[in-house]
Amino acid sequence: RNVRSTHLAFNDVNGCHIFNLDYSGDGVNYTGGAVPGHDTWVAGIIASRGWPGHETDIGAAPGCNVYSARIVSDLGNVGEQNLENAFSDLINNYNCRVFVIPLQFGDTADGSSDFTKIADYFAWNDNVILALAAGNINGGNMKITVFGDAYNGITTGTLVDEPNGFYSKVG
Repeated sequence: RNVRSTHLAFNDVNGCHIFNLDYSGDGVNYTGGAVPGHDTWVAGIIASRGWPGHETDIGAAPGCNVYSARIVSDLGNVGEQNLENAFSDLINNYNCRVFVIPLQFGDTADGSSDFTKIADYFAWNDNVILALAAGNINGGNMKITVFGDAYNGITTGTLVDEPNGFYSKVG
């Protein structure tokens, strides 16, 4: 969906630096009501500027603008055209150069899906950086998913939290 731009982590004396856009046709929407959803969490990792009581909880790039592009419909559908429109608009009209795509599909992840090819095309032709989700643990086994299989992106993983409080496994 989109980022809850009213979250205290995104307060800015110069105005909001979260811009929600819709390419799904179902409108701008963030999930979770008072509790932010996944996109808000990802935006916080990127751009949080801290908030009262959490002044040091800042993101990796706290001074940046975040353009949250919704491409998935309320029914969970996403078309290739939605993704193409989002890339084209964000690059050409908003001058976006770094794309974080936490979205993933469970299709065959070998670089041949239409979605991966679209992401690769824009990364290569428009010289943008893609940070992509690697995948999920499915049945206890790690599986790379679509978007994480792009050739022209940086695929990111996670660390598995162990009961002893240390990260001893790479997810």
